[in-house]
Amino acid sequence: MSRLQGWMHSARSLLRPSKVSDETADEMAFHVERQTQKHVNEGIPADIARQMAMQEFGGPGRWKQEVSDARRGRWFDSVVQDIRYGSRSLRKHRGFSTVAIVTLAIGIGATTIAYTTVDHVLLRPLPYANAD
Repeated sequence: MSRLQGWMHSARSLLRPSKVSDETADEMAFHVERQTQKHVNEGIPADIARQMAMQEFGGPGRWKQEVSDARRGRWFDSVVQDIRYGSRSLRKHRGFSTVAIVTLAIGIGATTIAYTTVDHVLLRPLPYANAD
């Protein structure tokens, strides 16, 4: 699968998770039935063969979760949860949030000024000929 197809598939699974879930369920049912038929062909009774096939696949809950994690990307759900938690924490502790944001702003500003100064004074050549 090309990279573009992978991205398109991931986007589709994010936008239409129920359809992807249905497709996954159909695909896994096919595999379970195929494995069941294989066991039946080996001489195992149908009900036991089905149980064996389900055990080999680990049950529907396990593979649904694994496929969901692989397709949707667990990272997306994690990022959404982190954003929600962060926004709740910022609203709950306003004083701490203000101090932390101001501290970060001052630190980023000071670092930018320091690097800009070093760049202009030490790294760039002087604006006239034979500056050495």
